[in-house]
Amino acid sequence: MGLEERRAIKAAQDGWLPQKQAEIQDLCGADVSFSIDWPSFDGDLQGINWLEFNGPQQVCIALRTVGADLGRAAFGSLKKVVVRNVREAEQKDLSFSDGVLTLTCAYAKSPSGRFSGGEIAEFLTRSLGLAERRELQAAVAGWLPQQQAELNQLCGGDVPYDIDWASFFGDSQGLNWLEYNGPQQVCNAFRTIATDDLGREALRDVKKVLVRNVPEVEQKQLSFSEGVLTLTCAFAKSPGGRFAYGEIAECLLKGL
Repeated sequence: MGLEERRAIKAAQDGWLPQKQAEIQDLCGADVSFSIDWPSFDGDLQGINWLEFNGPQQVCIALRTVGADLGRAAFGSLKKVVVRNVREAEQKDLSFSDGVLTLTCAYAKSPSGRFSGGEIAEFLTRSLGLAERRELQAAVAGWLPQQQAELNQLCGGDVPYDIDWASFFGDSQGLNWLEYNGPQQVCNAFRTIATDDLGREALRDVKKVLVRNVPEVEQKQLSFSEGVLTLTCAFAKSPGGRFAYGEIAECLLKGL
């Protein structure tokens, strides 16, 4: 590596690099490390000079954007940020594997050779499953307590929803459509049965409502056994992937 590149690297290491490392850790937590593949900048003084704004600065913009609503909790699986240099814009790449976010850019060819903060934020949102986590947070803090209270009122007791949240990983659409295509259909089904004292008394045999998500319509299932109503649906593919309240009511009536 030439003298000018070594001087530029030393200036970065003594100047802006510690600040960017501190900013990344402030946004993500002290356990998240930051590493630059300096040998990849050999012979590319322009790339080193343009690195701060086109690399770490864009990463910080992305992290700030992603963590705006979930904070540090958004980065639970992020362990390290690695920055590498390439010579051509067509070689740039973003990857996330085993907790490592790798930013490979042609920094000397920026802006076309770099990824913007918005592009990195969008990539992280997908890679970290943040869209699903936001939907889950909205459900737990918003509509789920209301749906639970309505179900308990219809049954005259505590009939908990047991939602297999893990089955929704990677399916933000399924989470987004869950309320109407799951609990809302269940409540409507219970309401059609609880039209008189006999119906309300029969519903006391229901102990729990288990909700699972599957990827394909052909995998959906509906069952009622030993007091457990199990609703397995492809919620993202509703209405074909769900069970309507009439079907749920029919299933319950056969088992009550």
